[in-house]
Amino acid sequence: MTKDAENLLKLRHAEVVKGDHEKIAKITNSTFYDLAKDYLGYCKHQKDYNNKLSIVNMLKKNFGDIYLNSFTTKLIENYQTNMLDAEISETTVNRKIAVLKHMFTKASEWKMTTDEMSKTVHKVKMYKLDNDRIRFLSDEEIPELLEACDYVRTFKDGTIETKKQNHLKPILIFALNTGCRKEEILSLKWKQVDQRNGLINLDKTKNGEKRHIPINETLKELLSDLEGNRHAGSTWVFHDKKTGNRFTDVTHSFKTAKKRANIEDFRFHDLRHTFASHLVMVGVDLTTVSRLMGHKSLKMTLRYAHLAPKHFSNAVNMLNNIMKPKAQN
Repeated sequence: MTKDAENLLKLRHAEVVKGDHEKIAKITNSTFYDLAKDYLGYCKHQKDYNNKLSIVNMLKKNFGDIYLNSFTTKLIENYQTNMLDAEISETTVNRKIAVLKHMFTKASEWKMTTDEMSKTVHKVKMYKLDNDRIRFLSDEEIPELLEACDYVRTFKDGTIETKKQNHLKPILIFALNTGCRKEEILSLKWKQVDQRNGLINLDKTKNGEKRHIPINETLKELLSDLEGNRHAGSTWVFHDKKTGNRFTDVTHSFKTAKKRANIEDFRFHDLRHTFASHLVMVGVDLTTVSRLMGHKSLKMTLRYAHLAPKHFSNAVNMLNNIMKPKAQN
């Protein structure tokens, strides 16, 4: 190799090294708190912002002051395990991890961490879910769960303590009578309640389409009571009576009520299954149930079909008069 060629090679090598150092220097030494702030600012106009806000706030409690470049798959997998130990559903765990992964994707783009760190976080596996699982409350379990929101405890000294989860019971009644998702309920505003025409108007749903749910007598009484005890100026249907702020989650209180009612293997989302299942069992056709649930296709609703055996029997029996051989004269 000539002297000129050798010098040119050294110069090129120095440029490459310098470029790498400049690339590394651009990466900021950010904490998860820093990322959370920037991420929420980035998605504040997205339709699922309130849901992301709730998840990010929960993630901050676990990872807040940890530097982004210090994350490991073990750290996140331990977080997954701890959530399952706390009886948080695999679906909810997956939602949190999905948001965490997306946060690191943006962190890499914003030069808050390296591409390698983003890839490390994305190596964490999501739980495989049984999407065909249907768990719904029986006729006996429904009142037991609602009654468990209010309970009386007697101490050894004879003292009686009465506790009421005043915020939870209306939310459960609303869920059982509308089939709404948790975030649809907690983010519901009074302007979406059309009591004159008897409709709940959902503008932002999971599939992006508007949905209109009729208000039955149970809902009518519930909404009337809630409006009468409404915090002055609050726009939220379900809110803290002291502050007027909406509820962001009811996981703890829901878990407590389930425990008192001895109801096992049941998630908040299963209230939606309960709504659909009982409609099918009383003979409501699947097309109507599908529209009330806001399913994109009838295929999603067909998993409830087995709950309507009489409906199928009646349908087949309608052929009797046609297929039955006519009596010979």
